[in-house]
Amino acid sequence: MAKPRVFIPVFPGTNCEYDSAAAFEEARGHHGYSGFFRNRDATDIRESVSCFEKAIDQAQIIMFPGDFQREMSRMEAPNSLQLLFRNERMKLAVERLLHERDGLALGICNGFQAMVKLGLVPYGDIWGQKEDSVTLTNNTLGRHISHMAHLKVVSNLSLAFPGGRRWGLCQSGVARRGQIRRSRRRNPKAV
Repeated sequence: MAKPRVFIPVFPGTNCEYDSAAAFEEARGHHGYSGFFRNRDATDIRESVSCFEKAIDQAQIIMFPGDFQREMSRMEAPNSLQLLFRNERMKLAVERLLHERDGLALGICNGFQAMVKLGLVPYGDIWGQKEDSVTLTNNTLGRHISHMAHLKVVSNLSLAFPGGRRWGLCQSGVARRGQIRRSRRRNPKAV
């Protein structure tokens, strides 16, 4: 069985990227290139964008790691992942991965938050927040929620079902700290 190549973008302030790479290796994946984004000057940034674009073009999966360089209470502040992936070259590379090569995207912790803020969840494209977009909010409940969820499998494009299982129901554990809601803001900031 072929090993899917996984691209994990690494920035100053990201976390869980090395643990995630090890988990992909253990699950028959190949983490390929965990590129470190250099940002000392404009030349570093241009070279990093070019390296990331090439790595995405060679990958079957992109995994967005956590990013704790911003305070958790500032949910509206864009993190490094969001800022970079709004770059036109990066946006097009992700679109090619997802739409032309049937690639997969995964986000862990603030990486998932970045996917929501970019529009990858639930729309599947990078287009940012709109007035009625789904968003993550602060955990005003002050508790952790964990339960089993019933999921409908509608595609075999998943490492979770390498045997080609499809169109069935399954159960999976779900844990979350934050709340998910539709944005009700009149004039949302472009984040």
